[in-house]
Amino acid sequence: MLLFIILFLVILVGILFDIIGVAVTVAKEEEFHAKATKKVAGAKTSLKLIKNAAKVANICADVIGDVCGVLSGAVSAMIAAKLAENTGANLQFVISAIVASLTVGGKALGKEVANKNSTNIVHFVGTMLSKIYK
Repeated sequence: MLLFIILFLVILVGILFDIIGVAVTVAKEEEFHAKATKKVAGAKTSLKLIKNAAKVANICADVIGDVCGVLSGAVSAMIAAKLAENTGANLQFVISAIVASLTVGGKALGKEVANKNSTNIVHFVGTMLSKIYK
């Protein structure tokens, strides 16, 4: 049961960081200039994210996404091995297909969400980062 929770969390982290990567590339810098002049919390950090969109997207979507993909593959292999050990059923391909569909489907839905809500997502991430780095 713990392995299923870990697997779900790894897939979720990969999807969330993919959403952040897409949102940063889509967000409009102008919207955050207005917020920064009004001294809205996180606006300056959000501007930094947008100005470095290529790097942020690369780290979030590619690096963290790829690491989560490898981890989810390893965890799903462990789950398949445990199931084979306990039941004798070899479900490796079924589990791999489910993990792949959850990952790809989640990222596809996440990209749609990121496109529609990029300003809110970037502002949320900028606010969180500004609180962490204070």
